[in-house]
Amino acid sequence: MYKRISLRGQKINKYLKEISEKVQKSLIKRLKQITQIKFSSLKISVIVNNLRNQRSLRFFQRPLKELKQVIDDFRFKIITGIYIDNEKMIKLVQLKNTSSGLRVSKIILKEIDYGKAQTEKEREEVLVNTLKEIAQNDKISSRNLVTAIPRHLSIVRYIILPSTDEKEIKQMMEFEVEKHIPFAIDKVERGFQIISKADNESKVILIAVKKETIDKYLSWFSKANLIPEIIDISSFATFNSFVNSDYTTGNVGVTALVDAGQTTAEIGIVCENLLYFTRSILFNTKKNSWIEELLSEIKRSINVFRIESHNQEIDRMVLGGEKLDDIKRVLQEELNLIVKTATPFKEIQLASYVNEKEGLNSAMSIPMGLALRKVITNKIEVNLLPEEVIKQRQAQKKRKALKLWGFFTSLVAICLITFASWIFLSREAGLKELDRKIAEVKPGVIRVEKIQSQIQLLTYFTENQSQCLDILRELSLSSVIPEDAYFTDLVFRKNKSVYLRGMTLSHSVVSQIVANLENLVYFKNVERSFSRANRIGNRDVVEFEIKCPLMNDK
Repeated sequence: MYKRISLRGQKINKYLKEISEKVQKSLIKRLKQITQIKFSSLKISVIVNNLRNQRSLRFFQRPLKELKQVIDDFRFKIITGIYIDNEKMIKLVQLKNTSSGLRVSKIILKEIDYGKAQTEKEREEVLVNTLKEIAQNDKISSRNLVTAIPRHLSIVRYIILPSTDEKEIKQMMEFEVEKHIPFAIDKVERGFQIISKADNESKVILIAVKKETIDKYLSWFSKANLIPEIIDISSFATFNSFVNSDYTTGNVGVTALVDAGQTTAEIGIVCENLLYFTRSILFNTKKNSWIEELLSEIKRSINVFRIESHNQEIDRMVLGGEKLDDIKRVLQEELNLIVKTATPFKEIQLASYVNEKEGLNSAMSIPMGLALRKVITNKIEVNLLPEEVIKQRQAQKKRKALKLWGFFTSLVAICLITFASWIFLSREAGLKELDRKIAEVKPGVIRVEKIQSQIQLLTYFTENQSQCLDILRELSLSSVIPEDAYFTDLVFRKNKSVYLRGMTLSHSVVSQIVANLENLVYFKNVERSFSRANRIGNRDVVEFEIKCPLMNDK
């Protein structure tokens, strides 16, 4: 019988082992399929995300382009100098301050065609429309826009003050203004700058322009949707253009700057790269004697400088403006000076799309000097822009900065949200697919777990069945069980213990059985689990359970 049970256990083990191997192979194959599907879906989601990214880039292409233009404007400063020459001509020069140096990006010289306009209002409308046309066609903005008032509409005075302290000079100038300006202080926009210091004295240049003149120019620009950042004086712009040219290299001595327009000429005298004298001359080119009149005024200006500078002589002259051929020859002969033609663009490279002939135009010294106002260091930095307009521009800059910051922040937030949404959706889709696959495999996993449990049980039983049979045989053959007792159950548990249940007539018999079991070689530390009296039918019996731990070496 024992041999028959052993053979049956071996067959069961073999059968269960075959079932386990088949189930494991099936599960491994299924898991591989799920993994392949997972990787395929991941590849597809990556491709879809890439396509979505391309669509999003097309959506953000325009605002990104605008942002790039703003960044380029900060990185490569674009500076525009614009000059309305006596309400007859508009001159414009635009510079781009790139990493490789200054570059001229625009040169505009446009005459204002008044046509049949007669009244002041009509002429102003033509001027504004011309200004607006230039701003729209050439995309001129208010950013870094510099303009100038003609010299003859301004008052320029040179004052010697007995101090070199800037705070003291500022206090002195509050009193000096009233002495040198023949208008009420509240009717002018004014400014000053120290141009030299020596022997506890300072030479200060004072500039003043009537507010009504400033307001008129601002009105023109405002109607053209422009607000200048700086209002300069034309003579100072000519000076800026000169100090940036190659004429200032080496020992150049004293130089007279003359910029002749259609109705005015501006004269400045430069010594040691400082503007020591400036004057405006009005003349009419329609008169036959206009050259003689101009020559006479230039001589007078030079004589005034000689007196003020203690007979210092002029070494040469730089001539710019219009109709130079008619003037240059006369000046050379009459003044006995070296007269050179101004070349405001000589030291600055031109953009590839700018006409080279325009770059040789000596009439652009003033707009060029205005554009250089924010670049060069040796300059007169007076700004006649009214305080309220300066505050208005600062407020506009803040609003633009806030708009730019808001746009940039929104753009970043949208990109982050979009990116996070795509990641979440792709992961969500992947998790749903994985849940579906797990749901498909779950019944098989449950079946496998059941089979594995049964395999473990059967394995445990087959491993210990011989020992169980030996114990049963020993109990049946030995005198362990008295005649007045019998067993009802024999339980063989995984904790390596045998539990014997039965009935007898008294508790003393239970104690005898415990002692008998302790003497068997199979058990150790035998103990009574319980023994209790009970009545079955008309007889009193004692039900008991004895725990018999197995010896480890058996």
